[in-house]
Amino acid sequence: MSSRICGRPALLGKSLLVTLQNGSVVGVRLDSGALARTIPLGSDIVPAAAAVPFGVGRILVPLADGTLLWSTLFPTPAKVKPKETL
Repeated sequence: MSSRICGRPALLGKSLLVTLQNGSVVGVRLDSGALARTIPLGSDIVPAAAAVPFGVGRILVPLADGTLLWSTLFPTPAKVKPKETL
């Protein structure tokens, strides 16, 4: 399945972290261009910007609905509710 890239890819170790508009993030190896991993975010998830590294072994993805989604590099992601402002 093909999809457009969302935002600017980010460097994560020896891979390039690429966020796709189809609701997934892929890791592409810098040395070979081969696909290193795919992180499905969910079919109903619409990224607003590129995923960024967030601590050790985690990524953070800004979503179109104004929330953030964080995920470890392998298991199911968790949605973070926005903090109320005063």
